[in-house]
Amino acid sequence: MSLAAVWAGSPVMLRERERRQQWSRVNILEKPRMLECLRMVADLTRLDANWDGHGSAKIQSAALSTAVGIMLQAPLEYLPMPHVCPVSGGSVGLHWRAGERELELTVLGNGAIEYLAVPGQRLEDEASIEEGTLSPGCAGDVGRWLQWLIEA
Repeated sequence: MSLAAVWAGSPVMLRERERRQQWSRVNILEKPRMLECLRMVADLTRLDANWDGHGSAKIQSAALSTAVGIMLQAPLEYLPMPHVCPVSGGSVGLHWRAGERELELTVLGNGAIEYLAVPGQRLEDEASIEEGTLSPGCAGDVGRWLQWLIEA
């Protein structure tokens, strides 16, 4: 048996081949909407402190990484493009509108997420507006709200 054949069958090479196969299934370069959303979040890193002229903090790294995590988990092919913006205090704002529904997420500087889910434009719908805060590390819970938005 040749040395190349032994190396190809080694545990190191088998793990490397497995790793390549795993990541080859997730190719964001084939998802232009994903790239655009990630670019919008990345653009916020260019803002310095006092970006709004009122002393607001630089966008915090925990807010940026949580926003990226949300974009990576979001089924963007089924959602309208989000509006991504800086929010005072070093936070990131993500806003979607689908039909009459709106979902607004504010990713705080510590990675916590405040959400506001508005079911419709009519005044009688005001009672069914939901808002709350998700603890840092709970970005996976945003999936519930994204699914709600898709069902609009």
